[in-house]
Amino acid sequence: MRTNFKGEDLYLYRLVEPAGEARARFMEYIDRLNELYVCPAWYNAVTANCTTSIRAQRAAARRVPWDWRMLFNGFADEMLYERHSLAGDLPFAELKSRARINERARAAGDAADIGMRARGIARRKAIRMPSSKRASAALDTSRLLPGFRAARQVR
Repeated sequence: MRTNFKGEDLYLYRLVEPAGEARARFMEYIDRLNELYVCPAWYNAVTANCTTSIRAQRAAARRVPWDWRMLFNGFADEMLYERHSLAGDLPFAELKSRARINERARAAGDAADIGMRARGIARRKAIRMPSSKRASAALDTSRLLPGFRAARQVR
């Protein structure tokens, strides 16, 4: 985690987004990962940082309006707050203070489940879903990194 190795602050916010929209955004990430697997691209911290790259994944007609804070990621949370994309009705300073998870990330150290621990999610025993429901609940993996699966089979 950046907190542990680079000494940076780490924040975890809840977004206000319908489940269907969140799934569509997730699949945009998967599609982009597949593109990068086939044709790696240069990462430029000024013109193609993580925030601008996320914005570019969307069709131009569906992109949010440009904002200078997309170039300076440290201000993106304030931009999202102003656009009412963050859950909670607190003043921004208080919401940001509550979203800071540095201590949990540091406490997790280099544990295998560091992401879960930093988010404050306890490990739970897996609950088996009845097979009749499992098929309908399964994620469609047809778009999930086919090249990666092929590469793993070669090794």
